[in-house]
Amino acid sequence: MKDLQEITRQGNMAMMQLEMAKKMIEEMQMKNGNSNQIKGQILVLEEQLSSFAANETSPQDALVKKRIEAVKNIELQTVKMRRINK
Repeated sequence: MKDLQEITRQGNMAMMQLEMAKKMIEEMQMKNGNSNQIKGQILVLEEQLSSFAANETSPQDALVKKRIEAVKNIELQTVKMRRINK
């Protein structure tokens, strides 16, 4: 009789330990899933930022360069006219 009670008690203890282990595994999976999801979101944001920066600077840089060249040409013309008028 005592052997059966001991076996039953050990079985109950094993069931409790199994439930605790399952809960720990679920918690770890949730944490790991959240971190993977956050990593994915960070990668997407980095890609969006890099493409935004590339798209933002290219047309503006070309426009700025054209305007700088135009200003330099005007400056050269002004210098030439000043020399002529002296």
